[in-house]
Amino acid sequence: MKKYALGTLTIKDQEIQDTKEEIIMDLIDQMQKYVAESKKIYDDSRMSLEDKLSAIESRCGRFCGLADFLNNTMRVDARTDDNTLYTQQMFNSFHYWKQMLSIEISKASKEGRIL
Repeated sequence: MKKYALGTLTIKDQEIQDTKEEIIMDLIDQMQKYVAESKKIYDDSRMSLEDKLSAIESRCGRFCGLADFLNNTMRVDARTDDNTLYTQQMFNSFHYWKQMLSIEISKASKEGRIL
């Protein structure tokens, strides 16, 4: 662990990355984990629709925070071979899952399955 002062703050860094590339790889890895977790949640038949939506919205918020940090704070523009923003497909997945769950919740509510 590395400990240092940053102004009036005391920083304890348990896993210091040596390079910007390592930081970017960690950010991308965490974003991919949020997507994978959300896919499992979406497919989990034991969870209620409302619980699924809440859990996915939470992970989507974290994902978007990391994507914002990557793009706007670190000024990293990660794109695929076809010049598509790397995070776009992942964000599309979150959007799809949230939309589908919202539709299912609305249907279930109209049918009286949700109080």
